[in-house]
Amino acid sequence: MSEPVRWGLLSTARINNAILDGASQSERTDVIAVASRDRGRAESYARERGIERAYGSYAGLLEDANVEVVYVPLPNSLHVEWSLRALEAGSTSCARSRCPGAWTPWSEPSTPRSARAGC
Repeated sequence: MSEPVRWGLLSTARINNAILDGASQSERTDVIAVASRDRGRAESYARERGIERAYGSYAGLLEDANVEVVYVPLPNSLHVEWSLRALEAGSTSCARSRCPGAWTPWSEPSTPRSARAGC
């Protein structure tokens, strides 16, 4: 069996519970990091849920080379911005709902060729 895919959560939103519940039932997924705009909140969240890394900024999580997939449960208006930032950092990005408007990742010239679909 291959190594589990390592996920990072780009906030401490309640919707993350769905990801954490699913990840706990899978040997193929490991949530290793969480970020919040408040480092203390991220650390508390991580400690309570057994997540090994906590970041006090979203950018900090994106700099973690061990995070392969970034879940973006931010408000809809921030999905495109942070999904693109995750892709540019080399991670696969998964927003919690459709991005607003007619935007598609393959229509953005700045999307890296290495971007993978999957959510």
